[in-house]
Amino acid sequence: AIFQPVIPALAGSGMIKALLALLVALHLVDSGSQTYQIFNAFGDALFYFLPFILAVSAAKRFKCSPYIAAVLAGVLLHPSFTGLNTGDPVHLFGFIPVTMVSYSSSVVPILLIVWVQSYIEKFANKYSPKAVKIFLAPMITIIVTGILGITIAGPLGNLVGQVIAIGFNWLNDYAGWVIPFLMGAFCPFFVMTGMHYCFAPIQTIQYATLGYGTILGPGMLASNIAQGTASLIVGLKAKNKDLKQLGISAGFTGLMGITEPALYGVTLKYKRPLYAAVIGGGVAGLYAGITGIHTYSSTTAGLLALPVYIGGSGFGNVINAAITIVISIVVTAIATLVLGFKEEPGDDAAETPAVEKKETVSSM
Repeated sequence: AIFQPVIPALAGSGMIKALLALLVALHLVDSGSQTYQIFNAFGDALFYFLPFILAVSAAKRFKCSPYIAAVLAGVLLHPSFTGLNTGDPVHLFGFIPVTMVSYSSSVVPILLIVWVQSYIEKFANKYSPKAVKIFLAPMITIIVTGILGITIAGPLGNLVGQVIAIGFNWLNDYAGWVIPFLMGAFCPFFVMTGMHYCFAPIQTIQYATLGYGTILGPGMLASNIAQGTASLIVGLKAKNKDLKQLGISAGFTGLMGITEPALYGVTLKYKRPLYAAVIGGGVAGLYAGITGIHTYSSTTAGLLALPVYIGGSGFGNVINAAITIVISIVVTAIATLVLGFKEEPGDDAAETPAVEKKETVSSM
């Protein structure tokens, strides 16, 4: 319900980023040019300011003010707040610790904050005197919810991300095949929480010290291709025209490495395609880990990312990356067809043949 209204903007932005990646790969646009920077802003604006978009949508779902929700999202990205992230301890009122977190492109923190807002706002509206309610209730809501947001909700999500990142770093040292497998299988859930951004600093360190990266690239390549494939299969099998169009367009952007439209618009909504993507991404990620593929530069993990796997001695690394893509496509396609999916009553379509005799699955 929260993500459904955002799908058109997600799909459009994803297509712009995929188109830009294609233009760069074909050497029609230089990645250092002003044209690239402008179009990158067109495609990346929604993802960077995702807390604003989700704040409004979540407020409608939780039945509270979308404008106050947008203000709270603005707090997370305001220069006065983000400017405090200098490495020095930050305290509210001199004694309440505030853990500074980068909230751009995050999902869960703003959802939690707006959920808290819905209760604070009801309380403030109920007990504020009518004479001053027009400004007192919003003021109380912003202050109380804002404090709870920057001291509890945001830092809690960041803490979970840090724990996962530390665990991945240890696994990379002692069981290198595990990380691509876990990332290939569970990357959709990291994307949903915004925790995949926690791994970027670790990969940057890898590039600086080792000359290559293993934390994000191989596993995300397997996962992104799986997401795109699952969405494409849904689009090709769907009876409803809107779902067919969404599945195919989101599937294409997913294959290019932009998975949010496929994840939030198709696979997460219908559940079983998400399970298929987890299976396909996990199997392909396992192959990527066993063969030890790695990236030599950072880029969006998709079909156009193959050039970043060229390096070292010979072409074994890039060949294994291509095989990883093929495995992800084949396994995910088979898993999606076997598991099937059920179009909702509002989609004006019956259950797909693969699940006609199975139990009805409600949307998430």
